[in-house]
Amino acid sequence: FLRLSGATIGKSTIIRPRCLLISPKRFKIGHNSVIGANARIMNFSDVIIGNDVEIGPNVTLQTNEHVIIDFLKPLGKQGVKFLDISIGNGCYFGSDVTILHGVRITNNCLIGAKSVVNRNIDIPGLYAGVPAKLIKKF
Repeated sequence: FLRLSGATIGKSTIIRPRCLLISPKRFKIGHNSVIGANARIMNFSDVIIGNDVEIGPNVTLQTNEHVIIDFLKPLGKQGVKFLDISIGNGCYFGSDVTILHGVRITNNCLIGAKSVVNRNIDIPGLYAGVPAKLIKKF
């Protein structure tokens, strides 16, 4: 169904049940990858995922952010900014990871469970925490 809706999904890729995908046309995933159950891909902008990527259950990819200009006006109604998310080949994400808008993750990164990735990751390695920090280079 996702392919018929415009998603690009590589060979032998598995998307587990109850995965929410906002815009199939803005979603591309490579070969031999897995997206865990209950993942939330809030792709109001492009999400590109490489080959051999494993994304655990309950992971959230959030391509939008609210813009707050005037604290005297309703905070949720001041506009939204959209930025792409890109994930390289061979990455692994534990459960409940959150990846925020505009983040680019290089190849061969392991992101620990419940981590929040709020900036680009350019060095292959183990990252964990809120926000996610480099724990060990590979």
